[in-house]
Amino acid sequence: MDLIKVRAFYTVATLCSISEAAKHLHYTQPAISAQIRELEHELQTKLFERVGRTLRLTEAGNAFLPHAERLLKDFDSCRQALQQLTDHREGQLRIGASLIPGMYILPKLISAYLEKDSEFTFSLDIQNAYEVERMLFDQQIDLGFLGRRKPYPLNSALEASLLFFDHHVLILPPKHPLLEKEKIHIKDLAQLPLILPSRSTVTRKSLDTRFRELGFSPHIQFEVNNIEAIKRMVIQGIGASIVCRITVLEEVASGLLAERLLLGLDLKRYFYMVQRRSTSALSSSSFGQFVLTYVRSQEFLHQRL
Repeated sequence: MDLIKVRAFYTVATLCSISEAAKHLHYTQPAISAQIRELEHELQTKLFERVGRTLRLTEAGNAFLPHAERLLKDFDSCRQALQQLTDHREGQLRIGASLIPGMYILPKLISAYLEKDSEFTFSLDIQNAYEVERMLFDQQIDLGFLGRRKPYPLNSALEASLLFFDHHVLILPPKHPLLEKEKIHIKDLAQLPLILPSRSTVTRKSLDTRFRELGFSPHIQFEVNNIEAIKRMVIQGIGASIVCRITVLEEVASGLLAERLLLGLDLKRYFYMVQRRSTSALSSSSFGQFVLTYVRSQEFLHQRL
């Protein structure tokens, strides 16, 4: 039996959605549907049925589900055992992260953890959020750190722990005239040249959605696909930008930039630590347990407030 088809079945059954399963497994929806059909043909039974717009398991699907879960767990355990025999980096924690957690959150967490465990070794792979999720499913990494526009769905195939949420803020050069206003509304940006991330980023998608909701048409003069370049352009007085607050803490503290909450924007970014549900709980990982404790500590809160 092809485990790719079994994993497709299990993911669809867990998420109750072919489209969500396609996102998590990084296939197209037609590919997921084809895998389900081939598995049903092999088993000679229907595994899913549609009732209106709802996708649900048939009686046969419910009977097969625990067996599929056991097959995948056994395969994952076998692969982990073999990997431990061949991986010369045994004991190294493999971490994947999207851009903001990888650049602005994890370095602080790792530095704090090294104070209690100087033998700690890790690898860090910074990718987009979908790629980090794919790497988790393929067991290429042990822990993932992601930023999301919305809270993680409760029925996700991944186990997710919320670390904290962050606000989007307006950043300007310290002596910009707009800073004289006691309160800055998003409408005040109508004629201000904006430097925003590229359209493919989570931040830009969040901003574009909010702009449409408000009926606001900003003057986007530059699109830049690197947050550090955006900050340098704002420091040079080329324009203003809207970014996650955690990305500009150092520049604001040093006086290179000024930041303000924008009235009417009301955008948050949620940051999570995630891993496969088929593996042990996050609390069983020394680093994972440390992260959950540390991000709720006064020390970490003070660093990012």
